[in-house]
Amino acid sequence: MICTSSFVRAFASVAIATSFVIAHAQQEQGQSADPQIEQRRGGGQRGGAAGPMPGGPPPQGPGPRAQAEDTRSIDEVVKDFTKIPGLVTLYRQKKGASDTVYLEVPESMMNKLFLLQVTSGSGLGDTPSAAVFHGMPLDDIPLEFRKVDDSRIELIRPNLAHRSSVPEVKRMIERSFPDEVLASLDIHSRQPDRKSYLVDVGPFFKSDVAEISGSLGGGGALSMDPSHAYIDSIKNFPENTVIHSVYSLVRRAPGAGPKTVPWSISYNLSLLPTQDGYQPRHGDPRVGFFTQGYQNLDNQSSRDQFVNMIERWNLKKADPSAKLSPPVKPIVFYIDNAVPREFRDDVRRGLLMWNPAFARIGIKDPIVVKQMPDNADWDIADLRYNVVRWTTGMPFAIALMRANPLTGEILNASINFDGVFAAGAAGEFDEIVTPTALYNPEPIPLPGKLQDLACDMQQSSAQIAAEGANLFEGLSAAYGIPFDKKAYIHQRLTEVVCHEMGHCLGLRHNFISSTQITLKQLGDPAYVANHGTSASVMDYVPYNVAAFKKRGVDYYQTTVGDYDRWAISYGYKEPVSDSPTAEQHMLSQIAREGSETGHRYLSDGTADDYDPADVRYDFSGEPLDWASKLMNTARYLLVTSSNRRIKNGESYYNYSRSWTGALNTYLRAASYVPRYIGGVNLSNGYKGDPGAGLPITPLPAAEQKKALHILNNYVFSETAFKFPKDDLDKLTFNPNASGNEASGQQRLFPIRNQVGAFQSATLRQVFNPNTMSRITNNEFRSNDTLTLAQLFRDVNDSVWSELSTGHEISDLRRQLQRDDLTIMIDLAVHKDAVSPDDARALALAELHKLKGRIEGAHASGPYGKAHLADCLNRINQALSAHIEIAQEAPAAPAFTGRRGG
Repeated sequence: MICTSSFVRAFASVAIATSFVIAHAQQEQGQSADPQIEQRRGGGQRGGAAGPMPGGPPPQGPGPRAQAEDTRSIDEVVKDFTKIPGLVTLYRQKKGASDTVYLEVPESMMNKLFLLQVTSGSGLGDTPSAAVFHGMPLDDIPLEFRKVDDSRIELIRPNLAHRSSVPEVKRMIERSFPDEVLASLDIHSRQPDRKSYLVDVGPFFKSDVAEISGSLGGGGALSMDPSHAYIDSIKNFPENTVIHSVYSLVRRAPGAGPKTVPWSISYNLSLLPTQDGYQPRHGDPRVGFFTQGYQNLDNQSSRDQFVNMIERWNLKKADPSAKLSPPVKPIVFYIDNAVPREFRDDVRRGLLMWNPAFARIGIKDPIVVKQMPDNADWDIADLRYNVVRWTTGMPFAIALMRANPLTGEILNASINFDGVFAAGAAGEFDEIVTPTALYNPEPIPLPGKLQDLACDMQQSSAQIAAEGANLFEGLSAAYGIPFDKKAYIHQRLTEVVCHEMGHCLGLRHNFISSTQITLKQLGDPAYVANHGTSASVMDYVPYNVAAFKKRGVDYYQTTVGDYDRWAISYGYKEPVSDSPTAEQHMLSQIAREGSETGHRYLSDGTADDYDPADVRYDFSGEPLDWASKLMNTARYLLVTSSNRRIKNGESYYNYSRSWTGALNTYLRAASYVPRYIGGVNLSNGYKGDPGAGLPITPLPAAEQKKALHILNNYVFSETAFKFPKDDLDKLTFNPNASGNEASGQQRLFPIRNQVGAFQSATLRQVFNPNTMSRITNNEFRSNDTLTLAQLFRDVNDSVWSELSTGHEISDLRRQLQRDDLTIMIDLAVHKDAVSPDDARALALAELHKLKGRIEGAHASGPYGKAHLADCLNRINQALSAHIEIAQEAPAAPAFTGRRGG
């Protein structure tokens, strides 16, 4: 899932580490410390109407008038035009290739704030390098009409990042932070009796308003051909104006997809509400809402000038005195008529799962779901309608919502859902998961403003769901417990829709929620039905592993969690009075509950890094036990795979899917464990909050040692990857691949290489400089933590265990030992600038210890003898190099100065 708000929101899957110094400096300057927030607000280059196409001439100023102003009145000028009344008055005259679109701008429209929402009106599914889907937001542009020098009307994007109510400060802001001129339009004619002006807006709506062409396909591999752009349709309504323009995209280099393709962009212009009674609500770091922010310069001496307003709908009870009342204006969502009928009930359930959370705060059924008729005369890109769109070409779900940049009020929203999702639980396993991707997932390749905000809930969860279905099917066959695959798929679909709807309500991801329910609770059907499989549906949660070998336990979340209900109360509960003091007291009382069980919150900024509880797709309050349980289950399926009967006339491919699916599950579960080494727990809690921890707490030594033991047992041990060799010869490719033919490399299935690469990646993760640096910092903070000395000793004892047992050293083990030796030598001889100094000393000590152990060892086989002889030679060379380096090091200069007293 990708999520967008204001300009473009996507739920960042890439962990962002921002130093305190930089973040503090940005806050002091009134900037966002989160580059994602800055990106959503148009940080950097922003959309311009007359911006040049890639490779075109540099942008020019307004320049001289193209022609003199017409002295006739507007009515006379447009007498042969088609009038299009609505929010604004448009006139259009189309004759052959000539197409003129005039806009009448009355004085009353000047200096009012509009919102121009720029959205992809069509997808580019057959143009893979474009990475554009139907309904993708391209930009949200606050817009004002301003008359200058009595001859031009400028389209202005006002600078909303700095504000003040003090007249003198407002003047300072205007001088220091100028607004952006999107276009300067000559006044073509006037209508004095209506106090209005006529301008030509056709070129504006045929230009690259959102400045997207330069990033299409990566580095502008696709560019717009401005000579072939045209306005396809104009629809004018009382509340908004919708203009669809069609551009010609040209591929500038050889590649996949068509050379030239049409691309529709929808421009939706609306007047931002100012009199709808909406009260902005301040954000709190203990509760995860998207926010609109600005620097408030009223108090020049204040050190905290940044204001965050959460993004939420304007939901007010129709009857404020009633304990339970419907809202004045509900949030109406339509289910796209392209959604297959078999999945419409799942989509409906996912949307409506939020209503009980609102009922707890007195709002009855604020979300209403309707089916888009098959003969609907409106387009799903029309932003007057909130729609669950069913599209294809981009393998993810995405929540798209637009908010008022002045207040944070959500104005409209939609959910894009890729049609391939339904087949996700039947995904393929032709290849083993790339081991390095388990630590550094590749972002989805999206253009421009979306790139840094991409997240891949659907894409990644589809593979995990397929792995889960494979495990359930395998255990079903082994234990005779039925696996309801239909319920599995429908529950997952419902959960993803509910997740995206949470974004549409303003909620951010919460990746710590999955660790707030125990494995025992997750195996209880009644508990899971009432609380879900995670404290929040806003987490990325895999299938419920506790449902293995049990009946009636949900596979996925079928209700919002405890955190979700609590967060909704912060965002939407009405105070007892209209007093700002009453609201602030109510919000502070809610937020202080953020450290209680089921309410903890951590999001994208710290995910998948050093707090092992703040991770995507982990599970349960005992993640290490979950990982062990998952690996044991996968190992069982791997070592018993020979029991599976392959019928005569049946391809070996189904067997291959099952086998490689189980191996993927094993590797993925193991990949979560290294995060505990040198790990810390983070807390957003304030002092005095019930149950609040300190901002940073090193993981207890026992927990880190448990993780190290799991790695030694399941990844580094002699028996970790011992599979029946006869099973490996049965692995094959999908016979129904394109052309029914696979390449030679695809058919090889180099399992040994893949497993070896995973072991190496895990070992390097353990001895990563950042990991070791955190361990030394944890030692400095706490007496109850894993030490660097323990890490070196325990891992090396496990990796080199054959030196004690005398066993023959297998191929995988020899490779692992070579990798470990390389790491120790690099640390001891080739010191880097990041690893702690103690790591160098400990690595040197391990080399000396290993040298003695190898010299005293008795290898039992020819491979082992040759391998140990080679290792001993490498150690001797490294120790000699270390001595030479030490001898060549310059002596410290003699102290000649006077010591200060």
